[in-house]
Amino acid sequence: MLAEKATEVNGHSGLPSILKLGTSFNAAIPVALGRKGPWRIARIPATQSGMTNRWLHEQGLPVVKELWVNIHYPATARYL
Repeated sequence: MLAEKATEVNGHSGLPSILKLGTSFNAAIPVALGRKGPWRIARIPATQSGMTNRWLHEQGLPVVKELWVNIHYPATARYL
């Protein structure tokens, strides 16, 4: 019953999406039933366990640290 309710929350299919990320079922249920927005959900451990750095890289998200290093320490200015 609880899982059926969690699959359709306010028109969004939260539970299947969270489970696809690799989060455990017991941790995904409270997130799927919660009323928090995307910015708050991003800080919940159940969401962070599925959204690993590897997964974010596969999605095409740039690595901020690499961008910062390339801007502040360009390859032409490095003296080895």
